[in-house]
Amino acid sequence: MPVPLVTEKTVKPKQVLSIDIKKIDIVLDIFQKYNVPMKSVLSDLWVFYHNLEIIEDRLRQATEAGCPNPKPWICHAALPIFER
Repeated sequence: MPVPLVTEKTVKPKQVLSIDIKKIDIVLDIFQKYNVPMKSVLSDLWVFYHNLEIIEDRLRQATEAGCPNPKPWICHAALPIFER
């Protein structure tokens, strides 16, 4: 991923800069485990604010349901939307 693109996406929502780097690493590891496209993560940085257990549980459910490359938004979508 090009550094200028990552920098642009993380500097604009300044709150993202306050997230613990350990949490970012954990979330990225979870995303890699479930084949979440890294480019789509840049479009949804708010996912880093959500509960790690819910993130992993939803990605696991999506994968088990046959979604080979889930998007980050499913990690924080309202439950009725996620369940569709």
